[in-house]
Amino acid sequence: MSSNKKAGIKSVQKKGELALVKFPASKIRQAFTLMAETANAADSSNESRQAAALDVCMLAHEFRLSNSKADIGTVADGWREHLKGITMELAVAGNRFAELKPGDGDKAATAKLTGYGNNVASIAKGCIEFDIDPADTAGDGEGDASYRSVRKQVEAKRAEARRDADPDAAKFADAVESLDDTFAELRKLIVGTGDVLNVNEVQGALSDMLADVTAQLLEQSDTEAEAKAA
Repeated sequence: MSSNKKAGIKSVQKKGELALVKFPASKIRQAFTLMAETANAADSSNESRQAAALDVCMLAHEFRLSNSKADIGTVADGWREHLKGITMELAVAGNRFAELKPGDGDKAATAKLTGYGNNVASIAKGCIEFDIDPADTAGDGEGDASYRSVRKQVEAKRAEARRDADPDAAKFADAVESLDDTFAELRKLIVGTGDVLNVNEVQGALSDMLADVTAQLLEQSDTEAEAKAA
């Protein structure tokens, strides 16, 4: 039995276990094909590519609605498993956003989405995970819903979920962002004066601060090492 066939059988078995319905395979395949066809075209094709990406997100939401009695995690898993089959088909067909890895021995062939195609699939999956209706994402003066508006909302939901999952990491990220903003504003302000003396003065102050902080961190590291050795 060929490795491609083995992969297909495993995918069918997994999808059957999830017991989900109405996965719009042909429409999603068409959307990914259109995205690939327009990827190397003129800039004017970007509108068609974005429209196809929005279609994928809307199809993901419709898939969620068709399986509303199942929990969101199951529907998201189902989306991923069904998409694996389409990804293999796209890869075999030479779609630029699907990469085929041939099987080796008993290992079945695999395929994965890449680049823009992978990004679109991820955002579409986010519509399921966070129960987002793409049609409701328009706002902030952007007009009708678009792939961009959907992506912004999914990314915002994911960022919120990460913050909830690890508050300490979120606080650290906020502190780093604040530090970066402060440095950027300081540089802009000093460079904006056009005065080399101002630039040299600030550069000297920062150099002194760098030396002090480096010494403090080295001392702290030595103290911790001694405590562990005791």
